[in-house]
Amino acid sequence: MYTFGTETPRKTTCGETWLDLWDHEGVKHELRLYTIPVLNVKGKATRLATADLDYIARHRIPLSKKDFDHTSKPQILLGCDQLWNFLDVPYSRHTLPSGLQLVPSRLGYLLTGRQMETIQQRDPTDSIDADMAIFANSFANFDEELERWDKYWTMDSAGVCEFTGTKNAEKDAINAKVAKFFEDTIEKREDGYYIRFPYKENHPPLPTNKAIAFKRLKAVIETLRKTPHLLRDYEETFRAQQEIGVIEEIPDSSASEGTIVHYIPHQPVITPHKETTKLRIVFDASAHFKDSPSLNDILHQGPLILPELYAMLLRFRIPKFVIISDVEKAFLQVRLHEADRDATRFLWVRDVNAPFNEQNVTTFRFTLVTFGLNVSPYLLGATIHHHLNHAVENKDLAKKSERIYMWITSFSLPTHLLKP
Repeated sequence: MYTFGTETPRKTTCGETWLDLWDHEGVKHELRLYTIPVLNVKGKATRLATADLDYIARHRIPLSKKDFDHTSKPQILLGCDQLWNFLDVPYSRHTLPSGLQLVPSRLGYLLTGRQMETIQQRDPTDSIDADMAIFANSFANFDEELERWDKYWTMDSAGVCEFTGTKNAEKDAINAKVAKFFEDTIEKREDGYYIRFPYKENHPPLPTNKAIAFKRLKAVIETLRKTPHLLRDYEETFRAQQEIGVIEEIPDSSASEGTIVHYIPHQPVITPHKETTKLRIVFDASAHFKDSPSLNDILHQGPLILPELYAMLLRFRIPKFVIISDVEKAFLQVRLHEADRDATRFLWVRDVNAPFNEQNVTTFRFTLVTFGLNVSPYLLGATIHHHLNHAVENKDLAKKSERIYMWITSFSLPTHLLKP
């Protein structure tokens, strides 16, 4: 059989059965079906807007599903060779106010398409004709369940679960596209490498989150004022970062047209046992309003290029001597392209001793890739690999790039460490 996302057929043994369906006009349809042990698909119903429900009720449109269950676990998938027999009907298609499409079929209208408008809540006690049921399949939010079932069933029926191939192929295609975008946009300048953010295509609008950042900043200031030395360290961290060019102060209204403007809230994390960074300022790029995306939501995370743990453990255990080193403030070694910096804005106070208000708040943004973005580990690793593959003359050293960014190497004799 040809499964979704594959170019060559896979040989498997399937059962065969016949299914009889009767449409709304009483016409019998005979379907020849093949059976598999499990179908790894779970749909989630779309909640229709009030305007959509009113439209369906006003036009008395019979939908194909007549219950209010907001989830659905399909047991049958129809291919195009059988589906079109059910769509050959002399009825017109409807477009709902939200943008969803009602497609006529012999089993009732099918709800499909993309919902463009914000869904308003409807009183669950509102009555609607039984034939005006609400149902729309959406296969966008079953990742966790699908992954659990995939791990189990792939061992027993490899190649049978059709959506497994699609999911893996799609992920590989996206990762390849992200990697190509990185190589096409990375720039080598006199002061280092400049990279771009890999935004997802057709992502929903990203709010500025300025209100969230302002509220979180107020809470941080109130907390830090209870421990004055931490407040001084917090302020000194920002001052030091500004002096070396990690961050830059900007006017609040300065943004080019078409640029994504986003404010990231931050908070302190205290690690007194660390040698280099006892107070770390952590930025929360996953903060978001209800029903709105966060910055991390619209960024591709990128492929995993860090070394496998078992490989590091093997290199660690085989020889006699071991050296471990780490890149200090690694994420601050990669510079961010000017076009993407407004997406990393944050708020800070002009004077930590003055009352907290809007007049005492100023705007900064990052010039380097910061910790807290889901794409940061990939951007760091990809930049290191790019440098080793393009700028390092010692090719043997470049081949060891999979051991970065934390370097764990080992050797049998101490003299091996001195070899170039």
